[in-house]
Amino acid sequence: MRIKHQWTAPEGVRNNKGTDYQFHRMGQELVFPMLTDNSTEKTPSDAVTRVRFVLWFVNPETMTERLIEAPFYLEQSHNWLSQYRFRAEAQEDGEMIFSLLQKGSYEYHYTLFSFDGSVWRQTLFNKKSQQLVYEEQEFKVWDEPGNAVISPPLLSGGDLAVCRKPLTFAADYTHAFSYDSGPDTPQSDAYLDAQQRSRRNPAKVCGFGAIPIVRYADRIACLPDDHPARGKDAQYFRGITVGDDLLVMHSSTYQGLGSLFLLGE
Repeated sequence: MRIKHQWTAPEGVRNNKGTDYQFHRMGQELVFPMLTDNSTEKTPSDAVTRVRFVLWFVNPETMTERLIEAPFYLEQSHNWLSQYRFRAEAQEDGEMIFSLLQKGSYEYHYTLFSFDGSVWRQTLFNKKSQQLVYEEQEFKVWDEPGNAVISPPLLSGGDLAVCRKPLTFAADYTHAFSYDSGPDTPQSDAYLDAQQRSRRNPAKVCGFGAIPIVRYADRIACLPDDHPARGKDAQYFRGITVGDDLLVMHSSTYQGLGSLFLLGE
């Protein structure tokens, strides 16, 4: 057994924390969303920071990678990259759907974008609600570059639940005001319903599951010594099978996906 290939994730993927390492599949490729900005390119005369939306495509079959940048961006004087998370949420009818999470003072604000391999779309705000049914929404097709409008957000509150049949997104109420000495904020009925439905009809999204090391001990031995799976007390690693090969992820503490190792003969 050997390391057939190693990918080092772009900085935007490594910094895209809080995404549970979720990704999409498109054909043979794994698709990881990421955000980047022009902070290192700015001159003193630049008044704004531009946040870019990028997809990192990894093909374990051909051991290649590529990047696709969306035509839309965020360009405001007060944008900080750390305010945002760009996350894979669901896949429906060949369309990969992503959420943009913006951290507010007490709530998370959500906007939805999608890509089918050629066309980018943004879900438009309709009315204030704790949930939306995807097929009932209106969309903007992004066919030229522009600054994305994300206010008002589609959904606001706490955590996001996603379920299918029909594809539904629901936000919990924020729990920012719940304290140990006081009553908990009640949960959103729409969120609880979507959570329950997701047990029967979960959203189509991929992730790196926890796999017992004992199942692939011969392959894990190929990983670098500093990989967490090589630790003395390690019992699990995060990865997926790709045909007869094993794709193992590595993540540094408090960071997103750092690297991928393809293990096989």
